[in-house]
Amino acid sequence: MKRYYQNRFILGAMLAFLILIMITVTGIWLFSYQQMEHETDSFIQNIQSLEQDSRPAFSQSAPPPMFGYIPDQRRYPSGFYDITMNADGTIQSIQQHGILEEAGINVQQVVQQAFDEKRAKGKIGAYKYGIVYKEDETARIILLDISIQLQGLYNVLRSALTVSAALMVILFLILLPVSSRVAKVFAQNAEKQKQFITDAGHELKTPLTVINADLTVLEMDTGENE
Repeated sequence: MKRYYQNRFILGAMLAFLILIMITVTGIWLFSYQQMEHETDSFIQNIQSLEQDSRPAFSQSAPPPMFGYIPDQRRYPSGFYDITMNADGTIQSIQQHGILEEAGINVQQVVQQAFDEKRAKGKIGAYKYGIVYKEDETARIILLDISIQLQGLYNVLRSALTVSAALMVILFLILLPVSSRVAKVFAQNAEKQKQFITDAGHELKTPLTVINADLTVLEMDTGENE
């Protein structure tokens, strides 16, 4: 009986904690993702609103000092291409800004795919793009490499899941002695309740037996009578 209540207590507590952890991890990851999307979209729009020779600044504020590091204001969220395309889809010019690692991709093919999709913005691989069509039928494409941001999101998710797993183990170790005491109380209460029902049944059975015997004697003298 004690083992039954102990297992139920541990299972219920860990299930509730797991649901809470999953909600928290999902919320943190979604918030980080939405923040990344907002910052990169804002940067692309800022670039598109300026001339190609201008020097844009990244709108994200510098993080506070931590762990001995003093972060500075970044000029770019990461590397990007500023590309001008002719009306027929051929590339007129490509300007490279920031730190870029092409990782084996063909920039021209990526740009051509983005241009052919005829959308104002979208995603291709680890790149986010925005397109502005001009009056002379040329198009300006900003191709932003978000590999660093994606790696950051992955690190956040991996760290959160690792910490969650560690917390689940710690919770299980804490619940073992606690659940034993709680289960002992429940088992004692269940035994007391069972004993009470047994005793009450016995106490009720004795007078009923006496009454039944008296009725049998009366029936022998007077016959059946309501």
